[in-house]
Amino acid sequence: MQKSLASLAVVALLAACASTPSNFSYKVPDQPEGSSGYTEKPGWATTKFAVAAANPLATDAGYQILKAGGSAMDAAIAVQMVLTLVEPQSSGIGGGAFLLHFNGKDVEAFDGRETAPMAATEKLFLKADGKPMAFYEGVVGGRSVGTPGTVRMLEMAHKQHGKLPWSTLFQPAIALAEGGFKVSARLNTLLKSEQHLKKDPVAAAYFYKADGTPHDVGHVLKNPELAAVLRKIAAQGSKGLLEGDVAQAIVDKVQKHPDNPGQLSLADLANYQPKKRAPICHDYKANARDFRICGFPPPSSGAIAVGQILGTLNHAYASAIPLENGLPGAAWLHLYTEAARMAFADRGQYVADPDFVQPPQMVKGFLLNNELTDFSFAPADAEGKPIANRVQPGKRPRSSMAPTLVFDKATGQLVMSGGSPGGALIIHYTAKTLYGVLNWGMTPQQAINLPNFGSNNGPSLLEEKRFPPATVEALRARGAEVREQNMTSGLQAITRGQAHGMQLWFGGADPRREGIVMGD
Repeated sequence: MQKSLASLAVVALLAACASTPSNFSYKVPDQPEGSSGYTEKPGWATTKFAVAAANPLATDAGYQILKAGGSAMDAAIAVQMVLTLVEPQSSGIGGGAFLLHFNGKDVEAFDGRETAPMAATEKLFLKADGKPMAFYEGVVGGRSVGTPGTVRMLEMAHKQHGKLPWSTLFQPAIALAEGGFKVSARLNTLLKSEQHLKKDPVAAAYFYKADGTPHDVGHVLKNPELAAVLRKIAAQGSKGLLEGDVAQAIVDKVQKHPDNPGQLSLADLANYQPKKRAPICHDYKANARDFRICGFPPPSSGAIAVGQILGTLNHAYASAIPLENGLPGAAWLHLYTEAARMAFADRGQYVADPDFVQPPQMVKGFLLNNELTDFSFAPADAEGKPIANRVQPGKRPRSSMAPTLVFDKATGQLVMSGGSPGGALIIHYTAKTLYGVLNWGMTPQQAINLPNFGSNNGPSLLEEKRFPPATVEALRARGAEVREQNMTSGLQAITRGQAHGMQLWFGGADPRREGIVMGD
């Protein structure tokens, strides 16, 4: 990696962020993960480099790699391996990932999204009567497991931009897996509400006590089985996961599920190929300054939808509408909702794997993905027309992940990076943060702290208990159907700016989750 970006570790995005499938009669959860509280964070400023990740132990792993002379790519890989251990509900080697990278000259998009098994058909999520399954009928068990692509994608990226040896990047995660890590409040809270993981005896024995309750906050959890897998990947590369005994264990787990077996095969694992794609970039003007915003192309819908929303807002002169007591007001939220509805209508109609469309299970110490449920459960719409995001063999399901890099158009300097988990709501979390920083002149922490909002071509969604009642009523007076709910983003963002006559990196981490920023 060029030195110009070695200063800034890419924000590590999660390997198992579930996006919302197309709208049909089956019930899809509003977001893939529940709420675990809100903890104020101060924001961070550093001079040389910064690392932002979803868990403090993962952030520290990336920090140590950079201190040892590693590249930003090296740091991102170390971060991801630790997240597999400490944030298994969100991220890991058993899933897929998108990675957006700047090499000092060009932006590159590395696609490690899961793929449907080659034996899968459009009927994968249809019941015997031809109707789509209920969401949890499809998601629980082996049926929803796609071919995991994270490790092979990271291997490709490391060969091009790594500085430290591949095996070195696994040492922080291996040490934590063998020595143990403390169960966080968030992991404990999510395990309390999880209804399906206990049905897997391997997962139940690891995450829960004998009485069926999750391990207490602060309990030291060790995972020697995962440590062994990580050692194998460190020594053998992606073949250590996708071939041999680990691959056989994955396939057995999927195909032999007692209630809902899947179709993943050894050939699917061995033949998985990551892709290097051209990013989607668009020009953006804010505060008399020209920016270039780059994001991930299809099969992710994130960059397209974020670009459409921001472009519509600026075209509507929404930037002339100020914040009201530090919060977006009803007039601005109304414009945002209308822009979001149009973007999500296009997303549902057109965006899917470009190779096909022109525009939790536990094994060996880690969880497998359930990302095939990001496909449309129904292969055709009410008029019988094929749905772009239908299941097809070897296809990548549509995603909402939106890793983003922002550049000063005049100088070409990188000025911001960011990303978030959160299913289809990722698009709104990302757009909110970009708008807050670029249009309202906020620090990344201030923009992340703003209440969440959005619309997935349905009701106007507002983060509950974060907006004044007058704002909610003013939106309803404009004819909006308003729904207040938890909106558990996990934004991490880093910006480049000046303070006290110095060039600094400013970092922000979402108060709704447990991430932090570190740097020198």
